[in-house]
Amino acid sequence: MKTMRIFLAPVVLRLNCGSIPSTALGMMKSSNLLLLCLVACLAIAVSTTEGREAITFQALDGDDLMLRLAISPDGKTLAVTGKQAITLWDAGSRKKIASLDGHTADVKTIKFSPNGELLVSGSEDKSVRLWRVETRKQHKKIDLPGRVRDVSFSPDGKRLAVAFIEDTRIHIIDVATGKIESVLAVPGAKKVDGSNAVASVDFSPDGKYLVAAVGGRGWRKFLGEDAVIAIWDAKTMQLRARFVADRHNIYDLDISPDSKTIAAACHRSKVVKLWKLEIPEVRPADPKVVAKLIAQLDDEAFARREEADLQLRKIGPATAEALQKAVDATKSAEVRMRGTRILKSFALGPQKPIKVLPGTGYDVHSVAFSPDGKLLASGRQSARPGHLIIWDLSRASRRVTAPNATGAWSVVFFPDGVTLASVSRNGQVTLWDVKTLMAK
Repeated sequence: MKTMRIFLAPVVLRLNCGSIPSTALGMMKSSNLLLLCLVACLAIAVSTTEGREAITFQALDGDDLMLRLAISPDGKTLAVTGKQAITLWDAGSRKKIASLDGHTADVKTIKFSPNGELLVSGSEDKSVRLWRVETRKQHKKIDLPGRVRDVSFSPDGKRLAVAFIEDTRIHIIDVATGKIESVLAVPGAKKVDGSNAVASVDFSPDGKYLVAAVGGRGWRKFLGEDAVIAIWDAKTMQLRARFVADRHNIYDLDISPDSKTIAAACHRSKVVKLWKLEIPEVRPADPKVVAKLIAQLDDEAFARREEADLQLRKIGPATAEALQKAVDATKSAEVRMRGTRILKSFALGPQKPIKVLPGTGYDVHSVAFSPDGKLLASGRQSARPGHLIIWDLSRASRRVTAPNATGAWSVVFFPDGVTLASVSRNGQVTLWDVKTLMAK
């Protein structure tokens, strides 16, 4: 059988020419070959990845970009950001739809609202901007006190959780008004300039919890210990869990569609860890009793300080909010020291991961669950191939490595689960056919 190859960067098509005589092929005019190429191009535009392992296109120009991807709930629009640029693409044809201009510093994160009407972007220019997807116009700008690292829509689309590069506090914003509803503090964490305080923040799909991964470069300046995952009740915004997740830093997290599993990209440890999202009930505490015990931490008598310390630990995480406020406001070195120790002792929630998925020896930058929760993709950035991994969690964590992935700074599944998108630091977006990859 004869095979003719037509090279259409970045895709190579193999056309079966077995039924065409060799003499006819030799006599084929360049105009006919061009027509055949055009027909092939039209065939490519019919679907995203059907029948092919991968399709790549250039979304942004540049090198050493820190890019993020987002896919609309209907799977039709792909958003890509790097530096100050935000671009929208038709996912089927890979044609650019629009550029969203306005940010004056690097854009660190983009997310679509649950109904797909809005796109939110967070930037180092200390703002969050909401964009109307249909009109491609800015809907609202929300100025904030720090450089933004990550954002997350609540499942009902009414609130935004915002994490910062230099502040471990998370701001909860009302989408309709743009006003800050509340500010959440990670117990024991301090604000220190020049590092990623909260690397990732995410609401659980069922709307019950808000989960944050305290990690990033040099993040030990914040807690003086290992990487931490903190979990709040999404309705009351009360801290429900805080536990050590890794001895190094965490770069990204995702929550499974059934809201039962947390996946964390343990950056320097070069692994992905999974925990069950099971939170024990926190016993309520009498505010007056807690306040009295906190004041007793500064008592002149050592025995009374020790007794107050012991009682606060016994009451547990219900004292966390009051303790944090006291530690932040006090001038007493004793209260600050004891209060910080007590806060760090609160470790509700899963202590050990249910699974540790080994990588390929490179830093892990991103994780994403498939819509059915059976697959987990992890991406890492490197000049060498093989840094997009898909784990089949339903089959004893079977691992498939995308053969030609030269770095995947960000990964995201399409809503139908058929396609996986990844982006490398040179601005190239690759659309992978999940079925073809998993068949290897």
